[in-house]
Amino acid sequence: MLSRHERQQLTAIERQFTASDPVLAQLLRSGPVPRKHRHRSLGVVAVYVLGVSLMMLGALAAVFSLIFMGALVLMVAACLHVTKSR
Repeated sequence: MLSRHERQQLTAIERQFTASDPVLAQLLRSGPVPRKHRHRSLGVVAVYVLGVSLMMLGALAAVFSLIFMGALVLMVAACLHVTKSR
């Protein structure tokens, strides 16, 4: 348990933090990211890893079609990343 003096200091720090960056303070007050958004972020990472893997496999095997497909998958991952907040 915090002493009265420590609680006053903490309250003063919170006020200063809110004054200096109100957007971040509100974001932190709102709590953790909803589970739905977490799953979507994992999906974007999985698509990104797939694209990079296809491109590397295509480069190692010297198969242009795999490199091209990897680039397309990476573009899809970028589109998902950009639109994930909507």
